[in-house]
Amino acid sequence: MARQFQENEIISRLIPLGDRAILVRFGNQLTLEANHHAQVFADLCREKLGSMIDGCSSNLVSVILRYDPFKTQFNDLKNQIMLLMSTFDGDKSGPDKPLHNINVIYGGKYGPCLQDVCEMLELSEDQFIKSHTSKPLHALALGFSPGFLYLGLHDEKLRVPRREQVQENVPAGSILFAAGQTAITSRPIRTGWHVIGQTDFRNFDSSSQTPIMVNPGELVQFQVVENL
Repeated sequence: MARQFQENEIISRLIPLGDRAILVRFGNQLTLEANHHAQVFADLCREKLGSMIDGCSSNLVSVILRYDPFKTQFNDLKNQIMLLMSTFDGDKSGPDKPLHNINVIYGGKYGPCLQDVCEMLELSEDQFIKSHTSKPLHALALGFSPGFLYLGLHDEKLRVPRREQVQENVPAGSILFAAGQTAITSRPIRTGWHVIGQTDFRNFDSSSQTPIMVNPGELVQFQVVENL
């Protein structure tokens, strides 16, 4: 049976962001369930509220709806969101999502933090890589920089905190690891995540009509290679 949200609960989940956006929150902690609910609700809003909003996207556990206050009144949009939430089936499953196979070189100069990660987890590098590539990961969200892709969630036994010091000039295509997630960079960045590998995959191409290759809700399977 679909999860039913009560009116007072719906109101507590709606957060105005200035006068041009509304945030709809599906949890206070990142879980696959909350992440899935956010993705499904974002799809629903794009389908049902297209004429009222300028854009809609999901994040790790929330959805942001952007609107023009000169065209759409806040209360009108809020009421429509509440109506959608009152009958929302967050467990609804859509068509099968694409699976993207991504080649990775782990460790060495391509993954200078891999040894530190393995020491924290008390695993050999081979054991870690086997676990990291054992099953597909869910694309959780995009953000931080163009095409930056959050993937997860990893089992508790593979969780490590972020680094204490930020690394500068981390190259595009770096495979990052921390806080139960893996991420892929598409642009050089500075980061507090652990750099464990490198791929030739880039999730953002500004020259393409479809600049994003992997979208939230899709799946990623890492594959070990020796050369890219």
